[in-house]
Amino acid sequence: MTACSSMQLTPITKEMPETQRPALAVNDQVTVVLNSGEQLKLQVTATDKDALSGRLDASGEIHRVPWSEMRQVEHRVSEPIKTTLLAVTIYVVLGVALANSVARGVAKSLGL
Repeated sequence: MTACSSMQLTPITKEMPETQRPALAVNDQVTVVLNSGEQLKLQVTATDKDALSGRLDASGEIHRVPWSEMRQVEHRVSEPIKTTLLAVTIYVVLGVALANSVARGVAKSLGL
Protein backbone atom coordinates (compact mmCIF):
# COMPACT_ATOMS: atom_id res chain seq x y z
CA MET A 1 0.00 0.00 0.00
CA THR A 2 1.29 3.48 -0.80
CA ALA A 3 1.09 6.40 1.58
CA CYS A 4 -1.45 9.16 1.02
CA SER A 5 0.17 12.35 -0.09
CA SER A 6 -0.46 15.62 -1.87
CA MET A 7 1.61 17.81 -4.13
CA GLN A 8 2.74 21.12 -2.67
CA LEU A 9 3.87 23.98 -4.91
CA THR A 10 6.12 26.56 -3.31
CA PRO A 11 6.92 29.72 -5.27
CA ILE A 12 10.52 30.83 -4.74
CA THR A 13 11.46 34.52 -4.73
CA LYS A 14 14.85 36.16 -4.38
CA GLU A 15 13.68 38.01 -1.28
CA MET A 16 12.32 34.84 0.35
CA PRO A 17 13.85 34.22 3.77
CA GLU A 18 15.46 30.83 4.28
CA THR A 19 12.79 29.95 6.86
CA GLN A 20 10.02 30.14 4.22
CA ARG A 21 11.64 27.75 1.77
CA PRO A 22 10.06 24.31 1.46
CA ALA A 23 11.09 21.82 4.14
CA LEU A 24 12.83 19.20 2.03
CA ALA A 25 14.56 16.05 3.20
CA VAL A 26 17.14 13.80 1.56
CA ASN A 27 15.44 11.40 -0.91
CA ASP A 28 12.37 13.66 -1.40
CA GLN A 29 11.23 13.72 -5.03
CA VAL A 30 10.87 17.29 -6.33
CA THR A 31 10.25 19.13 -9.57
CA VAL A 32 12.18 22.40 -9.73
CA VAL A 33 11.02 25.06 -12.19
CA LEU A 34 13.89 27.37 -13.07
CA ASN A 35 13.51 31.07 -13.88
CA SER A 36 14.10 30.08 -17.52
CA GLY A 37 11.03 27.80 -17.39
CA GLU A 38 13.09 24.60 -17.58
CA GLN A 39 11.90 21.83 -15.24
CA LEU A 40 14.24 19.47 -13.40
CA LYS A 41 12.96 16.31 -11.70
CA LEU A 42 15.31 15.59 -8.83
CA GLN A 43 15.76 13.29 -5.87
CA VAL A 44 17.05 15.59 -3.11
CA THR A 45 20.58 14.78 -1.92
CA ALA A 46 21.18 17.97 0.13
CA THR A 47 19.92 21.49 0.80
CA ASP A 48 21.68 24.50 2.25
CA LYS A 49 21.13 28.24 2.50
CA ASP A 50 22.33 28.79 -1.09
CA ALA A 51 21.10 25.81 -3.10
CA LEU A 52 19.28 22.54 -3.45
CA SER A 53 21.23 19.53 -4.69
CA GLY A 54 19.66 16.49 -6.23
CA ARG A 55 20.06 13.52 -8.53
CA LEU A 56 18.41 13.97 -11.94
CA ASP A 57 15.75 11.33 -12.67
CA ALA A 58 16.84 10.94 -16.28
CA SER A 59 20.61 10.55 -15.96
CA GLY A 60 21.33 10.10 -12.26
CA GLU A 61 23.70 13.08 -12.49
CA ILE A 62 23.89 15.32 -9.40
CA HIS A 63 22.83 18.95 -9.94
CA ARG A 64 23.27 21.86 -7.55
CA VAL A 65 20.58 24.48 -8.21
CA PRO A 66 20.90 27.87 -6.48
CA TRP A 67 17.67 29.07 -4.86
CA SER A 68 18.10 32.33 -6.79
CA GLU A 69 17.66 30.43 -10.09
CA MET A 70 14.36 28.79 -9.04
CA ARG A 71 10.85 29.98 -9.78
CA GLN A 72 9.09 27.23 -7.83
CA VAL A 73 9.55 23.84 -6.19
CA GLU A 74 6.91 21.13 -6.33
CA HIS A 75 7.22 18.31 -3.85
CA ARG A 76 5.10 15.50 -2.50
CA VAL A 77 4.03 15.88 1.12
CA SER A 78 3.00 12.72 2.94
CA GLU A 79 -0.19 12.77 5.00
CA PRO A 80 0.14 10.11 7.71
CA ILE A 81 -3.35 10.65 9.16
CA LYS A 82 -4.98 9.94 5.78
CA THR A 83 -2.74 6.91 5.33
CA THR A 84 -3.70 5.55 8.75
CA LEU A 85 -7.42 6.13 8.14
CA LEU A 86 -7.20 4.40 4.77
CA ALA A 87 -5.43 1.39 6.29
CA VAL A 88 -7.96 1.11 9.14
CA THR A 89 -10.88 1.34 6.69
CA ILE A 90 -9.41 -1.41 4.50
CA TYR A 91 -8.85 -3.71 7.50
CA VAL A 92 -12.38 -3.11 8.80
CA VAL A 93 -13.94 -3.86 5.41
CA LEU A 94 -11.84 -7.01 5.03
CA GLY A 95 -12.71 -8.08 8.59
CA VAL A 96 -16.44 -7.64 7.99
CA ALA A 97 -16.23 -9.55 4.70
CA LEU A 98 -14.29 -12.38 6.36
CA ALA A 99 -16.69 -12.55 9.31
CA ASN A 100 -19.67 -12.66 6.93
CA SER A 101 -18.05 -15.46 4.92
CA VAL A 102 -17.30 -17.49 8.07
CA ALA A 103 -20.84 -16.96 9.39
CA ARG A 104 -22.33 -18.19 6.11
CA GLY A 105 -20.07 -21.25 6.18
CA VAL A 106 -21.04 -22.09 9.77
CA ALA A 107 -24.73 -21.58 9.03
CA LYS A 108 -24.48 -23.80 5.95
CA SER A 109 -22.67 -26.58 7.87
CA LEU A 110 -25.35 -26.44 10.59
CA GLY A 111 -28.07 -26.65 7.94
CA LEU A 112 -29.56 -23.26 8.83
